Amino acid sequence: MKCQNCGFISSREFYRCPYCGHVHENESDVLKTTLKFGGGFAVRIRTIIYGMLVNLFSLSVMIDWFFDFKYSITLWSFILCFGFAVVFNIITTKRRTLMSAAEKFDLYFLSILILAPGLCRIAGLFDYRALSAGIIMPAYLILATFVSVVLLLRSKANSLRPLLTEVLLIFHAIIATLLFVFLLVNKYSVAAGSENPPFHFLQFGMTAGNLTPMYIVCEVLIFVAFGLSWAYLINYNIMLVGFIYRKVVHLYGGDGD
Repeated sequence: MKCQNCGFISSREFYRCPYCGHVHENESDVLKTTLKFGGGFAVRIRTIIYGMLVNLFSLSVMIDWFFDFKYSITLWSFILCFGFAVVFNIITTKRRTLMSAAEKFDLYFLSILILAPGLCRIAGLFDYRALSAGIIMPAYLILATFVSVVLLLRSKANSLRPLLTEVLLIFHAIIATLLFVFLLVNKYSVAAGSENPPFHFLQFGMTAGNLTPMYIVCEVLIFVAFGLSWAYLINYNIMLVGFIYRKVVHLYGGDGD
């Protein structure tokens, strides 16, 4: 690619020239068109679309609040509005961004799973709040860990985003730890003779001496999600320290591998 400003030539595509800093944009891209208003105020069409989605989601939250959150309007609106925003961003963004497409989808699905335990119901029709917290969330954490490992093994060193990946892994570990702690509190509460464990969304009909099939599945998934999340986080940090060490040795010399 050749910079239109200084003539710098690179074998790779770039958004900002690494030599002069000139930003290269496709002026024919309608989404990057800037609309100018009075008082020197200007905004891009892309920004307007994102703003409309945020306002639509805010309106749905107000409507859901009016109906006492009985119809999951907030959850469905989040899925539609932010799902469209994520897909729209991935499709229309051509340059390398702070987050990869997989990481954007990961945060999107995690956000849905965090909202679902409180909102995934429609009064009189269904109530999937316990299912989303006790089954779907730990299952997703397990799946996300395996996908992340595969992507990490297939990626090149210069395409990694170590800091952001670290933050996402810590986020996964925190969620898995919370579910693990909730499960343990329920188990000890039932063992102590309590008829109403504090975290009922992980109970699935469990009582003293009676373990339902759904509760057993929930328990296994949460234990596996907890173990995998922390194992991956620890091993990733070991690998990251080795990667940083090799970079330092490469830059400043030494006998390192």
